Amino acid sequence: QVETQKIKDLSSPYNENYPFLTLDGVTLYFSSNNSNSMGGYDIFVTQLNHSDNQYIKPENIGMPFNSPFNDYVLAIDEVEKLGWLVSDRYQKEGNVVVYRFVPNDEKIIVKTEDLDSLRRRAKISTFNKTAYKSPVIKKINIEDKSLILIKDNLYYEKVSDFKSKEAQKYYYQSKSIEKSILEAKKSLRILRKKYYNLKTGKEKEKISEKIIMLEKYLLEQVPLQKNLEKEMRNLEIKKLKHL
Repeated sequence: QVETQKIKDLSSPYNENYPFLTLDGVTLYFSSNNSNSMGGYDIFVTQLNHSDNQYIKPENIGMPFNSPFNDYVLAIDEVEKLGWLVSDRYQKEGNVVVYRFVPNDEKIIVKTEDLDSLRRRAKISTFNKTAYKSPVIKKINIEDKSLILIKDNLYYEKVSDFKSKEAQKYYYQSKSIEKSILEAKKSLRILRKKYYNLKTGKEKEKISEKIIMLEKYLLEQVPLQKNLEKEMRNLEIKKLKHL
């Protein structure tokens, strides 16, 4: 049986519920009805600081994930690149709705005083009943076919499609690190399962050391891989503009 432990850094006079820890073992999403919420429960995010083993001050992740209603759960599958949001917005009392979405690779901050524009961006739009699966399935199929995303509506089917040799080099580096990251995350899941099944002893200490080592590795490699992908796209787009 896994022992529960109160996280003092995140405790408040309000209610904190429904935590979700991402695969990196560092990023934690949870809901709270504290004074920084837009109304009812909102989703907050924090990260573990390994230097002092404490969580940094949580931040409200904002719209469209949060609303004046109760937004309870945010969960993201980084491997399948899918996310789920549980909310009671526009629902009858006692009911909730589960939104499924494809997470963006990058967070875009919109700064505008146009209230109509903000309302449109903050609103979660859903699809009709006959087509609600297609956008997500299409995105997954793109990933399965190993198409290379360069920019919106531009994908390469093979590496030889690159016009920039420098961008091609960054692509290979990115894929190599991505493979290592997936292997590290898989090992991390196995080690965590072993760790929680052990009570005490030297074996648990050894596993703990391995977990910390892998977490530090992911903290370094995940941002590096994303930066390589970004640089790859920038170089290729720049090359295309000069053709």
